Amino acid sequence: MPTSNQTNLALKGILGIEAMAQIANRTGHSATGANYSSIAHDYISKWQTLGFALDANPPHSTLSYGNNASYGLLYNLFMDRELGLGLVPQRVYDIQDGFYPTVFNKFGVVCFFSHLPVSIPCLYLYSRVWSRLKAMTDVLSPFSATATGHQTYLHQK
Repeated sequence: MPTSNQTNLALKGILGIEAMAQIANRTGHSATGANYSSIAHDYISKWQTLGFALDANPPHSTLSYGNNASYGLLYNLFMDRELGLGLVPQRVYDIQDGFYPTVFNKFGVVCFFSHLPVSIPCLYLYSRVWSRLKAMTDVLSPFSATATGHQTYLHQK
């Protein structure tokens, strides 16, 4: 059964809107760009309220809106930094940076997607994206998981 209101998926859409604003601005459509950017900024504000368990200890993003017991990796954050959008506030990175070490084991962040077990390719993707974010932002030091660690995990199953 698919999870609805996925925090990370919503982030991808919001960043896509801001990316379209940048494209519009660079192609001489400044009114359209301003409109898209305004929408993206409005949505990112709402997203920070809907997609986070701010009263949790420690606070963190949720897998889906309103499910404060859940969490997921915000791997779509990379687009904000990679494209130089600057839409996602540093506060979001700081919240996640404080949370992920609390759910980290020798294979990386323990992830869950509703009721489904996590696949190794998914964990590998996450580790690579977070490693890229670390290289770009000099944060997220626990996220230096390697393919070797994931291979070890596979052999232990």
